Amino acid sequence: MRTEHFILNRLLDERAGIKRVVNTSSEPIYHYPTVIPQYGQVQPSLGTRKSGLKSPKNYRGTQPNQDGTREMTFDSGVELGIGHKLRVDRDVIELREQYPTAKYFAAGGKLHKHTFDYWVRLRNGKTVAIAVKPMELIIRTGLLRILKRIHRQSPGKYADIVTWIDEDHWSDEDDENAKTILWARRRRNEAECASLLKTLECVTGLVRFWDLIAIAPVEAHRRVAIWNLIGDGVLAAVQPGLVTDTTLLQVNL
Repeated sequence: MRTEHFILNRLLDERAGIKRVVNTSSEPIYHYPTVIPQYGQVQPSLGTRKSGLKSPKNYRGTQPNQDGTREMTFDSGVELGIGHKLRVDRDVIELREQYPTAKYFAAGGKLHKHTFDYWVRLRNGKTVAIAVKPMELIIRTGLLRILKRIHRQSPGKYADIVTWIDEDHWSDEDDENAKTILWARRRRNEAECASLLKTLECVTGLVRFWDLIAIAPVEAHRRVAIWNLIGDGVLAAVQPGLVTDTTLLQVNL
């Protein structure tokens, strides 16, 4: 951490009334997830279109799929962020990228193809095909007209719902929160989560993130439990934005 960042965080802590006690433990503190991660062979993507991993114009690469065993490609930073968001969505039970490839007829009668960026199956059984593009590209390519043609010409064939997402549905703060939830899930300990749930039963009204940490024996273990309960929907930030130690949380029990 840079010196100026350390000073800023210290001043913000003092303003918020947070007193951190930094002690050096005589023994190392490890995360102890209930389910021990198993690392095996990474499975290839199930997408119908294989995008290149390098581009001078776009932010490209791969991330783990929702099940953690397959790679999931993305063509832009917006796709990467939306992928994080879909992976932590409790209503999404199945997630595929670069799928499906839909066929449609243009105004002149010519047959065209369009590959959606994401396809999800929701907990209620409905499926959604999602095109993820910046608004500038949506306007320039006439994407909305294409999606309407696909939906009208083949209703329910590729998905129950055909929709689009642009950069306004995603922010750097949302992405950071989603990545932290994914980080916490890999370290989830059910006993720690149960202990936190018991504490929350006595909470009335709102509670500050740090106040839940301050009463815990081990800060790291409690922090992981808090983020897991945020992912479960038991805790929710009152205001949108980056979740920090000063964030007020609503308890949903």
